[in-house]
Amino acid sequence: MTTRLSRAQTWLQDRQVEAMSIEEPVDIAYFTNLTLSMGKLLMFPKSPWKLFVDGRYLEAVREVYPTHVEPLDRWEESVKSLSCLGVDGALLSWETVSSYQMLTRVISFPSWSMPFRQIKDREEVVKLRRAAKLTLEGIQWSMGRLQEGMSERDLAWIFEVFCRERGGEQLSFSPIVAFGKNSAYPHYRPSKDVTWRRGQIVLIDAGVVIEGYAGDLTRCFHVPDPLRQLEQWVYQAGKQALAHVKAGALVKEIDQAAREVFRKEGVESSFLHSLGHGIGLDVHELPRISSKKESGDVRLQEGMVVTIEPGLYREGLGGVRLEEMVLVTKTGYEPFTGLFV
Repeated sequence: MTTRLSRAQTWLQDRQVEAMSIEEPVDIAYFTNLTLSMGKLLMFPKSPWKLFVDGRYLEAVREVYPTHVEPLDRWEESVKSLSCLGVDGALLSWETVSSYQMLTRVISFPSWSMPFRQIKDREEVVKLRRAAKLTLEGIQWSMGRLQEGMSERDLAWIFEVFCRERGGEQLSFSPIVAFGKNSAYPHYRPSKDVTWRRGQIVLIDAGVVIEGYAGDLTRCFHVPDPLRQLEQWVYQAGKQALAHVKAGALVKEIDQAAREVFRKEGVESSFLHSLGHGIGLDVHELPRISSKKESGDVRLQEGMVVTIEPGLYREGLGGVRLEEMVLVTKTGYEPFTGLFV
C-alpha cells in the first residue's frame, strides 16, 4: 500500500494542485485498505493524507489510522485553506464540482486513479488469486450438485451460498448461469423457470470478492456434440491469445490473435464481445483487451491482471465461452487457474 501512495504522490507533484480529493469508495479502499460507503480522502503531494468520515466510521477508522482521520464536517474547512484542489471530474456531478469551486480553484483529472490501479502489487495479486481460487471451487461445487429439473437460478444460488460460507464477501457480479440455447446470450440472466435436462450445455460465468478484489471465470460443462467444435475453437483461440501476452504487447495484437483462429474457421462473426479486460477492485477495469481504436494501442504492463475470455455463440443452439485470469509478467504471464495451459 505504501507503494500505491508514493506513486500517487509522485503524480501529484507534477501537477499544480495542493491536494487531490478522492471520494469514490473503490479509490479510497485502494489507497487505505478501508471499505467505506462514504468518505473523502485528501491526498497531498508530500505530506500525509487525511481521511474525512462521518460518525458511523470515525472511531473504527481511528483505531486503524489514529493520526489521519477527521470528522467529515471538517473537510470544507480544510479545502478552503488550499489554493487549488484536484478532483476526478468523471465521477462527480457538475453541481458538486461547482460547489467546490466556491471554496477554492478546482482542476479536474478524469479517471486519474486508473493508471495506478491497473498495476497490481504483490498484496493485490495474492487477493486476486484467492478470489479466482474460490470462484473456481464454487463453480465446481455447484456443478457437482446439478440434477435434472434444477433451475438456472437454483444453480446460481448454490454457487453463491458455497462462496459466502467460505469467506467470500460478496459476488463480483450477478452470476450468468445458462442452460442449453440460453448459453448463446453472453449477458444472460438465470431464470427460475428454465430447468436443466441431460444433453444440455451448462455455461457458468461467475466471480466472488475476497478482501475487496474480484474474481471472474467462465466454464462450460456437458457440452453436446453440436457445440464441441465451437469449444475446440474457443480453447484454441484462448491459447493463441495468451501466447502473445507479456509486458509491452499491444492489446489489439492479443485480440487479433484470438480472432485469427475464428477467422480461419469462418466463425469470427460469432464472437460477439471483446476478448477480455483488466480486473481488480472492480470486476471490469482497464485495460480493455480489444482491437477497437480507443483501446487497441494500449500496451500491457508488468503487474497487470487481465481476463482472457473468447467465446462463440449460435442463436437457437447455444454458445461456449472460456475465461481465465492471468498476471502479466516481463516475459509472458502467470495463469490463475490453468485453463489454457
